[in-house]
Amino acid sequence: MRDSLPELPEQKRHRFVADHEISPYNAGVLCQTRDRADYFEAVVSAGVDPDLAANWITTELLGRLTEPGTDVVDLDVPPDHLAGLLRLLESEQITGKSAKLVLDEMLTTGREAAEIVEQRQLAQISDEAQLGEVVRTVIARHPQQVDAYRAGKAALMGFFVGQVMKATDGRADVRTVNQMLKKALED
Repeated sequence: MRDSLPELPEQKRHRFVADHEISPYNAGVLCQTRDRADYFEAVVSAGVDPDLAANWITTELLGRLTEPGTDVVDLDVPPDHLAGLLRLLESEQITGKSAKLVLDEMLTTGREAAEIVEQRQLAQISDEAQLGEVVRTVIARHPQQVDAYRAGKAALMGFFVGQVMKATDGRADVRTVNQMLKKALED
């Protein structure tokens, strides 16, 4: 009789921690309902990092539930659509900020992430030529901060990064921006 039972929540929780290497907390949240656990496994089986999937399901999706008694399966985001969004995030084609905007639109329209990213032009900017222009403009607009940075006030790097991110609506690749700013400010 025991062999005919489906995997129990506690067993599933332990398996999620062991096999997918997610936190016990996330595993516990995911295993609160069978539908939620199945949703998670469907996203992971679509090729998404388990930890990323667990975090997005437990924070972003569950955080957007508004009706009592509803769960992630009640949202208009099938597992393959969430997997598509998370693959864009993993491959750094979009930023975390853009991913949240895309998720909100996915919830209201039911459309896929790639379509939304393309239509709203939310792809991350990593082209050095395009970012170089923004970096030069930011540096030119803030000569006092440039002088202070060069005088040793290294904390101003965050200010410059913030200005570039603001100018690109949060779409700039932060690592590329940091490298470009460092080079431009130290020349």
